[in-house]
Amino acid sequence: MRESLIPAEGIPAEGDRGSRAGERPGVRSGRPASARQRGATLLEITAGLGLVAITLGAGASSFGQIRATYASHGASRQLFGDMQKARITAVASNHRQILRITNAHTYTLHDDLNNNGTIDNGETVTTVDLQVDWPGVTIGDVDSSITFLPNGSVSAAVTSTLTAGAYTKTVAVNQAGRIHLS
Repeated sequence: MRESLIPAEGIPAEGDRGSRAGERPGVRSGRPASARQRGATLLEITAGLGLVAITLGAGASSFGQIRATYASHGASRQLFGDMQKARITAVASNHRQILRITNAHTYTLHDDLNNNGTIDNGETVTTVDLQVDWPGVTIGDVDSSITFLPNGSVSAAVTSTLTAGAYTKTVAVNQAGRIHLS
């Protein structure tokens, strides 16, 4: 007689992982209930998302302040660098370099070839708009100019103030032509 392919009740079949009579199939015995749990509850997910939202909210509020600080530092360094370049060019080329602040965020660099103080044909004028790289930065000294003479000095000492939000930086040029950033 052939053996039956269907196992008798209570007798484990070959390949069955040791399930015993009275146990649910597919559940191993001896493991705690928490080990069988796979995933998070809705409450746990909500609490985690709440913590992430609070953290991002706190970081976003200080981001605007940090951005204004970097903008004021960057714009003042750009103006400082352009002033240094104008002074060096005046000495090297033996003619005046004029930096004019035309509005609250724009200045021009004028290479005055004939040293007469006016823009003539053939003279180079470069316009720099601080709002392109440093949005929100303003220059407080509108319609002022700094003339770097061929000996490296300036015609008059000038202080320019740059503001971004609550942050202010100053770029000062003394009579000898020395430039200070503070």
